[in-house]
Amino acid sequence: MIRPIDYPFEVHPVFDGPSLVDLARVMSRSVESSVIFSGSKEQDLIEGLLGNPGKTLLILVDGLGAHFLSGPDSPSFLCESMNMTINTVFPSTTASALTSLSTGLWPSQHGALGWWTYLNQINGPVTTLPFTRMVDGISLEDLGVAVESLFVAEPYLRTSKKEVCGLLPSNIYASAFSSYALGGNPVIKYSSMEEGFQSATNLLKAKESPTFMYFYIPDVDSNAHRYGIDHNFTKAAVTEVDRLCRILRDEVEGSNVRVIITADHGHLEANQYEKIAINEKVLEVGLIQQPVSGDARVSYMRFEQEHTDITHAALVDFFGDEFQLITSQEAIMWQLLGPIMNEISKDRLGDLIAISRGSSIACWSEEGQLGSMLDLKSFHSGLTKREMEVPLIIF
Repeated sequence: MIRPIDYPFEVHPVFDGPSLVDLARVMSRSVESSVIFSGSKEQDLIEGLLGNPGKTLLILVDGLGAHFLSGPDSPSFLCESMNMTINTVFPSTTASALTSLSTGLWPSQHGALGWWTYLNQINGPVTTLPFTRMVDGISLEDLGVAVESLFVAEPYLRTSKKEVCGLLPSNIYASAFSSYALGGNPVIKYSSMEEGFQSATNLLKAKESPTFMYFYIPDVDSNAHRYGIDHNFTKAAVTEVDRLCRILRDEVEGSNVRVIITADHGHLEANQYEKIAINEKVLEVGLIQQPVSGDARVSYMRFEQEHTDITHAALVDFFGDEFQLITSQEAIMWQLLGPIMNEISKDRLGDLIAISRGSSIACWSEEGQLGSMLDLKSFHSGLTKREMEVPLIIF
């Protein structure tokens, strides 16, 4: 497959090699789900590495981009064990990537288009994974919104013929998204990374029937966001993942267990001068109709159609040269969010999209707001190699 002509970004999620969607479709076949996908040479490559194990453990290390495993000080076990790199989806962010991983679909089909997603039912953006209204944090459940109104695609684990189990941190194990992504299958909580690995090992040894286990680890991502990529806390989290994965490999070696390790995105830091706050002032001057949805490096905007030309020019000036502004039709034509765009995802795109060309970010932040995304050190959701390329490790 060939990239679109004059494509302006570093990585194309669909055309630049194996992807997280390919891995998800291999997983769907591995658990013998009734959700069926067509095959591809990229999927054949992954299936060749996976084989046909009786028990499978999929470890998703949030934020562990391939760049963490490519430097001279990178942890030895994960580096030596990496089979290949794959690309995540765009936006390169947890909400979009994990929904693709659980459905085998591109964002253009499953509709989770970033940390914030526009939802027609409330005529505004929601915070996707926490399942809350963006502007005030009120639970969507309290607003009468059903989970399937936001997460519209069928998760393949719901119809798995193999026994399924999730292993998630205690603060998210009971969330609406966790239940959705795991197809309503049992979820076990853990309090520390080491406890999680020990639980995974014990559970796999105890299971006698064919089993699929999903194990989510947030530590690398949370430290990178808060402290930066090169901070000792972030490096320590990567090193701990490496240490515990080595121990796990030794525990399951020679058994009928196959372990898959990957990530949802990488990280790219932004300096203070590279941060743009989108707030009520933008609404007041009439540039857009409502708070934007999207993520740190992608903003979906809606505006009055009769002022299209004026609004477009004003927003180009507002975002500056560090962002590429494209229409929703251009995004669809370039297949940025996947090869096929359904009507739900198309509606959630809005009218105009601002995508960072590099490390600059822009996100909704009310004036004087504390705890804003702008306060973080490192970000993702763009189309740079550091954000898009993730490891695939199978042993």
